Amino acid sequence: MDRYPQTSFGLPSLTRGVKALLLINAGLYVLHLAIPGQLAAWLGLSWSGLGEYLGLGIVRLVTYQFVHGEDPSHLLVNMLMLYFFGTMVEERIGQRGLVWLYLLAGTLGGIVQVLLSLFLGTPQQLTVGASGSCMGILVYAACMAPHSLVIFIVVPMRLWVLAAIVAGMDLIRLYLVMRGARGASVAYGAHVGGALFGFLAERSGHYGNVLWRLRGAVASWSRERRRRRAARKQEILDALLEKVGKQGLGSLTPAERRFLERTSRELSRR
Repeated sequence: MDRYPQTSFGLPSLTRGVKALLLINAGLYVLHLAIPGQLAAWLGLSWSGLGEYLGLGIVRLVTYQFVHGEDPSHLLVNMLMLYFFGTMVEERIGQRGLVWLYLLAGTLGGIVQVLLSLFLGTPQQLTVGASGSCMGILVYAACMAPHSLVIFIVVPMRLWVLAAIVAGMDLIRLYLVMRGARGASVAYGAHVGGALFGFLAERSGHYGNVLWRLRGAVASWSRERRRRRAARKQEILDALLEKVGKQGLGSLTPAERRFLERTSRELSRR
């Protein structure tokens, strides 16, 4: 049952975690304006950039969440979402919980976005901004207090309705981008990935549960992939041995000989 007011409106009090995140984002935006283009290149996220600096480029899954482009509207929209919904969430899960939600939602959003860039054939595409993080916070707040009233522009609505509209539009845009529509410059993958984490985190009750489930899903997929590869390799091996038995070793092609030699070495190491 929601603990939040159903019919009253007002500006929320600024909480410590939200304040810290606002200051970091605003400070880096000012720094970005002082050195145009450089900060985004250093801290922005792309598939090709993850492997730079001897693999340390992976930290960009975190750093991209704090740097925005030159357009102030991008920063403004994200910070408004963080202020209005982050303060609500921080009351429930505390300062540390909010920061972890921001970082983990943004990280999952970043992973989805770089995988999307591979699918679209644009591994160099740079992603910046806190949209994935803020979408995670919005969806978490909507799951936490779905019937709280908010004002969207001038229209009062339930928080769950607002979250469903925003996330639904991002999901549709992501689908259209994957179908080849224009707009791939917007990181809809990060939006949807962040929203997904916010939903899973609130529903599961703990970030660790979300991470454990994701880890379990990845591990299960990996095991199944290894099983299929082993089964396929055994199928090929059986066919080659049958061929050798019927036609002799000289009937094998060079590629088939290499396969047998490689498989024999692997079996001898076990």
